[in-house]
Amino acid sequence: MTNNVFDENRNNQSVIRILPTQTDRVENGLVQFGDDLPGVFIRSDYAGCFALALKRVVMSHEVSSLDKSILLNLQQILADAVIGSAAALVKMDNF
Repeated sequence: MTNNVFDENRNNQSVIRILPTQTDRVENGLVQFGDDLPGVFIRSDYAGCFALALKRVVMSHEVSSLDKSILLNLQQILADAVIGSAAALVKMDNF
């Protein structure tokens, strides 16, 4: 794996946190919990599509080292959200 500017947070990012069930389905977009900063929620079915696209970009070798590091981190977070047989398609092996 490359030197990643987000390596210090990587282990925390790949852990799925189970939160209380919502009354309505949570869709892709901005989510804010109480007074905390808003974040971006991406459903796993969408995460797989995004992770696959980022995997192709990162593997193209047409991006700078810094951009590659940042995109790789995002790709890994998205790939971690994919479950089932599709998970193998989006993981970055030997990178």
